Amino acid sequence: MLTTCPECGGRIERARHTVDVHIGRRTVAVEGDYSRCTGDCAECYFAAGEMDAVISRATDVIRANEGLLTPADIKSLRKRIGLTQPQLEQLLGAGLKTVTRWEKGTVIQNGATDTLLRLIRDVPEALTYLLRARQVVPKMVPTLVPTLVPNALVVSAPSAASAALTPSGSRARRPR
Repeated sequence: MLTTCPECGGRIERARHTVDVHIGRRTVAVEGDYSRCTGDCAECYFAAGEMDAVISRATDVIRANEGLLTPADIKSLRKRIGLTQPQLEQLLGAGLKTVTRWEKGTVIQNGATDTLLRLIRDVPEALTYLLRARQVVPKMVPTLVPTLVPNALVVSAPSAASAALTPSGSRARRPR
């Protein structure tokens, strides 16, 4: 552990401090126990793993302030619809490892993606449509309303909007 600041030669002490964390265009003040130079530079130093914890706390604050789904919410939704992280990325058109970062809390989903996740959660037809359009087959049968049947996705609630089409374009029959 450092005792002398490499920037200004001042003494480094461990104490409770508030640091400003910049994430995108947002700045969040996060309080914690950090090492800080008592000299002119007042530089803050983090031990291994501390910065990840600071970023995670900052993203939690941003999500709460903006009303976004939490990492636990996203993971729970993904599991309820029976998808792996790469499959959810494919379903949403998100980049590689994006869902992993959302679920770890190191990256915040944007507002549009958050709305899409809520749509998938709350509107079964939206999930059915995306699964078919993106050609994603869940590893296990989702615990949400959509039910997989051979060559079609059928939403179990009967309605004209929820009837799924088979790949050939004909109407799928509801399972009995």
